[in-house]
Amino acid sequence: MNKLNQKGFGAVELVLIIVVIIALGLIGYVILHKQTAKKATPTTSTAVSPQSSTTTINGQTFIVIKDWGIRIPLDDTLKGVTVSTPQKSSYSDADTYVNILVPQLDSSYTCTVGPDGVKGTIGTISQTTKAKRDGPYEPLVTKKIGQNTYGFEALQSGCFSDTKLFDQISKDFQTQFAKAEASN
Repeated sequence: MNKLNQKGFGAVELVLIIVVIIALGLIGYVILHKQTAKKATPTTSTAVSPQSSTTTINGQTFIVIKDWGIRIPLDDTLKGVTVSTPQKSSYSDADTYVNILVPQLDSSYTCTVGPDGVKGTIGTISQTTKAKRDGPYEPLVTKKIGQNTYGFEALQSGCFSDTKLFDQISKDFQTQFAKAEASN
């Protein structure tokens, strides 16, 4: 009888092994669920930021990005320009960006939403605490204001019917962006 008892696991040992396997499975499930939920959280927003606005000072209209403490003068061709809520860059935690939204790119403003989830985007403005933002593309214009460097990059979202109008608005915005300043 002694030989028979030494050949296999006892009932208590088998139950303990099953409990350990179930516990490891539950821990793994909880960790995986938390990581999946974190990845599923949207990282971009198309909503216009309550932290940006337009204001007029001495007859000059500015778009003010309150989160960043800067303002950009707008000329007559840039009426209606807004920016999206500042978002973290996928390239670096030191970088954030906003989309520049120009509804007049499509005269009827009925075009479909672009791959970036936004209608009427002419580009982005990036903000970084570094001398140069991370990422694969060079901004058309960079501007150092305070401790931050800002860059304007033109991006066609496919939401426009007139490429000449897009080119003109993008060029006008580039010129005005070069005049960006601290908003105090």
